[in-house]
Amino acid sequence: MLVFKKFKLFFLFSFFIFFMAPVFANKCIDHFDDHKSEKVLFFNGCQLADKDLNIIVNFTNQHPGIERLFLDNNNLTDKSVKQLSLLNNSVKEIYLSKNKIQGKTLASLRNLEIEVFFIEGNPIDSAGINNLMLNKHIKSLYIGSDTLDDGFISSVINRSFDILGIEGNHISRAAWKQIAESSRAMLLLASSEAVGDDFAEKIAKNNYIKVLYLKNNAISAHGFTLIFSNPHIHGLETSELNDSSTFLEPLANSLYLKSLFINPEKDVILNASIGKYIERNTSLEALLLFPDGTHRFVLDADFADGISKTHLTKLFVLIRGCHKRVSELTNRLKLNSKKT
Repeated sequence: MLVFKKFKLFFLFSFFIFFMAPVFANKCIDHFDDHKSEKVLFFNGCQLADKDLNIIVNFTNQHPGIERLFLDNNNLTDKSVKQLSLLNNSVKEIYLSKNKIQGKTLASLRNLEIEVFFIEGNPIDSAGINNLMLNKHIKSLYIGSDTLDDGFISSVINRSFDILGIEGNHISRAAWKQIAESSRAMLLLASSEAVGDDFAEKIAKNNYIKVLYLKNNAISAHGFTLIFSNPHIHGLETSELNDSSTFLEPLANSLYLKSLFINPEKDVILNASIGKYIERNTSLEALLLFPDGTHRFVLDADFADGISKTHLTKLFVLIRGCHKRVSELTNRLKLNSKKT
């Protein structure tokens, strides 16, 4: 009887291994070659777990030409961060957005020569960001979470960044003012309902920021007038554009703004009233329309009429995934346009 029970257990175990193991295998790992190129490993949205990182880290260390790791939208935790600390210094960019990282092991990355680190959408608190900032090589940082409070501010201000992206509705207005006043980022992304006119007042006097990316903010037309009065700010990127957008009237009167990037979070109709604001502007050189693949631009013929009357000769329109009236728009503008 005992022998029979052992045989039965062995049979069940073998059945489980043979038939059930594929259920737990990761398809992206099984098809690893489909996710690599000469300098990039791309594993976004692959349902990676911590156990999968060892394979990726080992492969990367054996191929020192790999410079970028895309690991967004997976199930990675602090254990995976610890494994990433074993990477060699050929990796310059790591993308870990929308995982399950709490930040307790981020200090283990302090010696990696990472230049770009995006980790928004994780449940990281301010202590975790402070741990991350022990790494002095990071030049582009994107963080964002409702678990962030004011406790990380001192570790990111007065430090030079190419890109500094911060999202968080629990960051106070006072902290956002401090960011606006002391940030040394060339591109600053700020997303919070606490970003208002007091933030704009400080931005107006910041001598470092060149491009400002604003999402989900509470800045009034007066606030945007202050922002556009800063001669150092040459670019504005925004996720919102409609007839009532508070930045349109200040945009029309701006003397320094060179580029306007529209990266919408909903469909955008470009009509004559929006075109008139651009027509009145005397400084704008680049208009970039950049849908995210989910949302689209609808190009009204009247919009083309409006901006075709502008005095500008260097208005470049970058359109991706936007097919309606594209040829009509570009023909009327008679300008350089790139469609991707």
